[in-house]
Amino acid sequence: MKTFTTFLLTETLGTPAQWTWENNVSPNKFGYRRHRAFFQVKENDYRITMSLRGMNQWDVTFALLRDPQWSKDMMGGDEIVSPYGDTTDKVPFFGVMHTGSSFIVFATVVAILKEFVAAKKPLSLHFDAMAEPSRVKLYQRLVQMAPQINPRYHSVRTELIPRSGRLRNLADDEFIIQKDT
Repeated sequence: MKTFTTFLLTETLGTPAQWTWENNVSPNKFGYRRHRAFFQVKENDYRITMSLRGMNQWDVTFALLRDPQWSKDMMGGDEIVSPYGDTTDKVPFFGVMHTGSSFIVFATVVAILKEFVAAKKPLSLHFDAMAEPSRVKLYQRLVQMAPQINPRYHSVRTELIPRSGRLRNLADDEFIIQKDT
């Protein structure tokens, strides 16, 4: 018998794509450790990155990877340089692409997060939609699935400010999945 999580991932969202891990990427200029997973759906390459922000709290981003020439053409001929110090020959694109693969991509992202949470047991995962409406909706759906990623996690709308002990309300485009205490 299938569990509800298995049903969600395979029947509702589709079967996740295969992915590969690139662990403990050398520190970037902020000194974060990063773990990345790469996968492909319908000839489109994707990357999900978990960057350590401190005290076992992780920032999560994911993007469609595009050829630098495509990115240059999309930006009106401007030179595209990745802000993440990527050594890949592809550039991350964070906008909506309408590739027709959203269910499989989402199922893969959820499966990757599930594996990452099981391995690292983070205190929290932080998502910033950068005020982009489609990304806000995507992250809203993703944090609602926190119990399916791991039953010991839930979404929160406030964050403890380090060293001050005060809580701050998250902006409308910020989302956190937090481990139960």
